[in-house]
Amino acid sequence: MYGEARYPDIPGRDSFAGPAFHSLHWDHGFDPAGRRVAVIGTGASAVQFIPELQPEVDRLVVFQRSAPWIVPRMDRKTTEQERSLLRRIPLLGKLFRGAYYLGIESFGLVSFVNNRFRYPFEALGRFQLRRQVRDRGLRARLTPDYIIGCKRAIFSDDYLPALTRDNVDVVTTGIAKITPTGVETTDGTRYPVDAIVYGTGFTVPPAVFERVIGIDGRPYTDVYTESPRSYLGTATAGYPNFFTTLGAFGAVGNQSAIYMIEAQCRYIVDALGRIRNDGATRVEVRPSIQEAFVDEMNRRSDETVWLTGGCATSYYHTADGKNAGLYPGWSFEYARRTKRFDIESFETEHPRDPMAVRS
Repeated sequence: MYGEARYPDIPGRDSFAGPAFHSLHWDHGFDPAGRRVAVIGTGASAVQFIPELQPEVDRLVVFQRSAPWIVPRMDRKTTEQERSLLRRIPLLGKLFRGAYYLGIESFGLVSFVNNRFRYPFEALGRFQLRRQVRDRGLRARLTPDYIIGCKRAIFSDDYLPALTRDNVDVVTTGIAKITPTGVETTDGTRYPVDAIVYGTGFTVPPAVFERVIGIDGRPYTDVYTESPRSYLGTATAGYPNFFTTLGAFGAVGNQSAIYMIEAQCRYIVDALGRIRNDGATRVEVRPSIQEAFVDEMNRRSDETVWLTGGCATSYYHTADGKNAGLYPGWSFEYARRTKRFDIESFETEHPRDPMAVRS
């Protein structure tokens, strides 16, 4: 689903004289010790590296366009007694895993059921913010102004505390330009820095899709960019014998991507087995099947928080305000739909069929 690093379109970005790199292409030769470092972006990537970078630098200036919802990760070291208990009683491990799964899955209540369910989830985020950020002014800047789930909610226990340290500044004024010596905001304030780290996300779809050419001669990137569409996030009409994971409408905002990938891999592996047993040399999802699926996805997305939650920009929706490719339903529902490869939804060709009659 995600591709190369996305850099912001900021005037003067190429004029900066010091080290400047995206988190995807981290400069491992860069030593942050004693340096003044600017971080542009406060999404999921920045939430991960800011707590690691903050203790090393002399000054960290974080430029935030919109505050993310941060909820407790509840990450901790397990004790030897706990590990021993889990080894002796495997069912306990399954119960813990099920509890975590249901806890994360419950975010679907606000995502696509009804945004009135947002209150307990937002209360959890506000509790985390109040508990970890005592300064009222900073807390106000770190309070999101949109419904939780409109953008990706982020699990973290150490991001907010890192922003409260004495060597950190959180800047919410927009960036006007980048100069050879630092960053200048729209109010004319200049922030001299020695290095810039971009945590500004990724392009969608991956660049490799440019090399996947359909039967009409168009690269898959063009189709995906024009209007995200697929069947179950795994197959696309016009691209025979081509399967994907986390394709359009094959990801969810209320569960781990790994869970969805596992479901898709099971579907694809079953597809390969069915195709082999059927003797087919070419399979392609029927356009009518794909169209019905995309229509269902768009219809079910109309009232989701992704489209109505009040966030101006998000990779959850397209420029024209439609669902950018999330599955608007429960992950276990999706897993059930992809439990077996429905070969009847695909056109197939066989080597014994010289006239390419499709069944």
